[in-house]
Amino acid sequence: MFCGIGKKSGANLNSSKTRILTSMHGKGVTDQLLCSSCIGVQSVGASLQRAIKQYSADTDGQRNDGLRVLGVPICSKSFCQDFITAQVKKMEADSSKILAGLEPNCSFSRLAPLTK
Repeated sequence: MFCGIGKKSGANLNSSKTRILTSMHGKGVTDQLLCSSCIGVQSVGASLQRAIKQYSADTDGQRNDGLRVLGVPICSKSFCQDFITAQVKKMEADSSKILAGLEPNCSFSRLAPLTK
């Protein structure tokens, strides 16, 4: 279904990055569903397991804490905090690399003509 609708819109499913969010509480539910004695619950688990295998090339293919949708973290507060912290650390490291590569007064010499 995704391929039929998505391709028309220019969206392509990247199975190397795709994960299916099965829980937001730190534990996947697939195994629990498959082991259930309730009528129909095992088939839900089997269906979820098939979807994970079909849409994710990753061996696990599922997330149980949160995920990113178009780069934005969603779900548990701790997942979002960890994601934002990691992004800030990356920005700090990248900023340090940029600053280390600048010549003395480089920024000033570029900005000074614009202020006259």
